[in-house]
Amino acid sequence: MKNKKGFTLVEILTVVIIIGILSSLALPQYRRVVERARATEAMSGLKNLYDSSERLAVDFGYDDYNALFNNPPTSDIGIGRLDMFQDSGAPMDKNGIFTTENFAYKFISGSRIAAKRRGGHYDGTCIIFNRDDQTLSCVGTTAACDVYDLPVATGVTCAF
Repeated sequence: MKNKKGFTLVEILTVVIIIGILSSLALPQYRRVVERARATEAMSGLKNLYDSSERLAVDFGYDDYNALFNNPPTSDIGIGRLDMFQDSGAPMDKNGIFTTENFAYKFISGSRIAAKRRGGHYDGTCIIFNRDDQTLSCVGTTAACDVYDLPVATGVTCAF
């Protein structure tokens, strides 16, 4: 009897097909998990901005940042003045937008801070932190907001 070595073409194709089916099921879930991790990064950044802006308001003698934002003692109260960024060398543009690899952050009003997704499938989608009621919401497609597991914000824009 002849010694048989190796795999047949049918066996190799079967394994390739099985791997293809498994990866087609797993890859979308993986992408969703990665995007949720990025959203968590944005939410953490928003919380840090909130805390730092409240400290800045107290430094200027205001009760909260909303009052400081609406009645600034100086025109330079943007992100660059926050204690978390002073002397940090953090990249900011002239419009007071702080950028990281995945998000750009900006105060869009005295009561709202936005984290806007940079690049990737959900480019332009924003996570909005409302300091008045301490809630998070999403501005963007329903699919993106579902991935972030946040309600879609109504009446809020995220143009920056």
